[in-house]
Amino acid sequence: MANRKLIFQSLSKKTLVAIALQFNMRGMSVLTKDQLVEKLYRKRSISLIEALKGFTRNELNGLCVKLGFDDTGTAKKTLIERILGEEDTTPKKSQYRTVRKAESESSKSLNNNTAQKINTRIVGVNKRNKMAKKATNNKTNGFEQNLWDTANKLRGSVESSEYKHVVLSLIFLRFASDKFEERKAELIAEGKAKYLDMVEIYTMKNVFYLPEASRWTYISSQAKQDDLAIKIDTALATVEKNNKALKRALPDNYFSRLGLDGSKLAALIDTISNIDTVADKKEDVVGRVYEYFLGKLAAAEGKGGGEF
Repeated sequence: MANRKLIFQSLSKKTLVAIALQFNMRGMSVLTKDQLVEKLYRKRSISLIEALKGFTRNELNGLCVKLGFDDTGTAKKTLIERILGEEDTTPKKSQYRTVRKAESESSKSLNNNTAQKINTRIVGVNKRNKMAKKATNNKTNGFEQNLWDTANKLRGSVESSEYKHVVLSLIFLRFASDKFEERKAELIAEGKAKYLDMVEIYTMKNVFYLPEASRWTYISSQAKQDDLAIKIDTALATVEKNNKALKRALPDNYFSRLGLDGSKLAALIDTISNIDTVADKKEDVVGRVYEYFLGKLAAAEGKGGGEF
């Protein structure tokens, strides 16, 4: 069994930042790796079980190797138990529902009302739920592969390990924009059109306020323009400026610095425009893409996902 701090020390900075975001710790990307390790280690509310449940099997294999453990086996549960030890795999009361979600295929005692409240971000969601989502939402069916294929065309302009950052930034803008438009339509329907530009009327519903130049309708309309990368960077900066919860959470001038091919970036915008991010209220599109890209990168590079 590895101790808690050693596990954090064995992960890359990017993985540590992802864990911090998973537990609503914002602004962590500006810290050094050592500072991140210390922050996460001292944050006792962070469940290592829950964090490791979000790793792919390849990531867990890689972590086992780094910690000097046997990395054989295909069951994620076995690998996690090997890393944490049996005593650490027994969930505390605060972790109970999260752990039960990951084991939902073998559990028959969860009722539907409880299951709907459990965090859908956990890797290992049962196959029955996946099939149901595919049947009810054909538009998003398989969109991860389309995203990967489009992002893969960026090869030569950007390292493959950067794909997920490019795609996730755009997926975030699309998701935030769709939620904004949904809330805006609600306000109009309720006769509250005079509040459409009040930031608080959106944040009170956990929706980010997006100025015109940050909305997906505007970004997609500019897809063929030479300064598309600048417009995306401006959109991200403007969203962060207008929403305190996003302070230091979004990349700064990221797309301008990458020097991406304009036509390939435009193709990525078009692909994302075909994804309905809010059709299924329980679907975590951002988490779904993040998990998929980590898996693809790990498979392509033959390394544990923690390297990326």
